[in-house]
Amino acid sequence: QAVFSASSVKLPAYAGVAQFGEGYSIYRIESINRPTLAADDPRVAAVVSQYSRVLAERDFAGLVAELRRRYEVSINLPAVQTN
Repeated sequence: QAVFSASSVKLPAYAGVAQFGEGYSIYRIESINRPTLAADDPRVAAVVSQYSRVLAERDFAGLVAELRRRYEVSINLPAVQTN
């Protein structure tokens, strides 16, 4: 995330990330390639579909978490387990 949020105005650019228990990593960004895609490229539709699914899953997980927070929820494991 740090690499993608680094400024591209002046290159080389540098980004740093703390590594869990491993110290710190520094990245040097020397060039940026921006590919061009046609509007009808099937890869664009695939990414849109995947992104929509990820957002829907995130929203649903948030809804379930809020419902669990708001209402008492208990899970009866024997009732939901299958043999």
